Amino acid sequence: MPVIVRSARELAAIVAENPIRARESDHSRLLVTFVQNTKVLSDWASVGSQVMAPERFAVGKSAAYLLCANGILESRAWASLLKKAGGSTTSRNWATVLKLHALASARDA
Repeated sequence: MPVIVRSARELAAIVAENPIRARESDHSRLLVTFVQNTKVLSDWASVGSQVMAPERFAVGKSAAYLLCANGILESRAWASLLKKAGGSTTSRNWATVLKLHALASARDA
């Protein structure tokens, strides 16, 4: 199983580029998928066509973002993303990403 590590600067960029604004109560439903190879992200653009409102999906420069508004287990887009992901990704919910970002930022300060 691969390990994906991001620097504080990279993590800050991933947080900053997230185009999906979710209420704090939805932070556990907003997934950020980190990739080892950013070329994978271009393959995921097709997942966007499978996203049905109220879900939202976006691909950034270094990560993909998926809001599973009705829950992760109910998300067809999440199932499709998992199939396309293979073994070179890891996903964390937005609450966890924000905590990691705060820890990394505090450490760099």
